[in-house]
Amino acid sequence: TTQLFNCLEESRYVYNLLLERRKLEWETNKKSINVYEQMRDLPKIKSDRPSVKLVHSQCLQNIAVRIDLAYQSFFRKLKSDPKKAGLPRFKSQGRYDSITFPQYGNGCKIDKKKLWLSKIGNIYIELHRDITNIKTIIIKREPTGKWFAVVSREAEIKRKQGKQEPVGIDLGITTFGTLSNKK
Repeated sequence: TTQLFNCLEESRYVYNLLLERRKLEWETNKKSINVYEQMRDLPKIKSDRPSVKLVHSQCLQNIAVRIDLAYQSFFRKLKSDPKKAGLPRFKSQGRYDSITFPQYGNGCKIDKKKLWLSKIGNIYIELHRDITNIKTIIIKREPTGKWFAVVSREAEIKRKQGKQEPVGIDLGITTFGTLSNKK
C-alpha cells in the first residue's frame, strides 16, 4: 500500500502543477491550454521531479484529461447557472483518491486473484466474478482506508424478446403518475 500511496501523492502533485499552469496561462495571457499541450509537459515534469516516474505514463496523461473535463464542466455550468459554477480546485494532501489506467493491458492486468499494476507490482484481490472485455481500471482509495479496483468493461445489451408497446406517463398533482397502458 505504500507504493499506492506514493503513486497517489505523485499524481496529486502533477494534478496541482497542471492546474496551476492552466490557471496561470489564463490569468497572464488570457489563453487557454488544451489537454494535449498539458500532456506534452509531462516529460519535462518527470525530468524536474524524478519521483513522478513512479506513476505509469497513461495514468499521468489521464490527469490532464481530468483537468480538461473539470474545465469543460465549469464552462458548461457557467453558461447555465453562473452562481453554481466553480473553478477546479487544487487537491490538498490526502485529497486525491484515484488513479485511472485508461487502457487495459497497458499498465494493468488481472490474472486470477492478482491485479498487476505497472510501477507497483502484484496486488492480491478478492475477485467476485470473472471479468471479460475490460476497458479501464480505476484504483480508488475510500475515506475508510480501503482500496478498490473499479473495472469498466464492454458488454452487449441483451434485449427482451417479444413485442413491447410504448408507454406514456402522465405525472400529476393529485396522482403521482398514471401509465397509458393501465386502466
